[in-house]
Amino acid sequence: MVNLFERSNENKLWIKNKVKEKRKEEIIMTERMKEIVAEALNVEIETLKEDTSFKEDLGADSLDLFELVMAFEEEFGVEILSEDLEKITTIKDAAAYMEAHKE
Repeated sequence: MVNLFERSNENKLWIKNKVKEKRKEEIIMTERMKEIVAEALNVEIETLKEDTSFKEDLGADSLDLFELVMAFEEEFGVEILSEDLEKITTIKDAAAYMEAHKE
């Protein structure tokens, strides 16, 4: 007979591991995005935070933003729809978009 307490603990451990795994993937994606932004906008990676605004904090113009979008699409294999561009203003926004739209 299966002990429900043991099964419950196994499920909790499985969920905990999945959450850790997902967070690790998010951190890796965010760090890669920081590398792309630093290279594209010629800024020090250490100055970039998840909530760094491409326009307000980094002074990105429309050409810079276009280059960032192209780099993000190429790196992560996700097409960013033109109607969604206005929603992507920070590294955190871009990472969330990629996560939500990856296959």
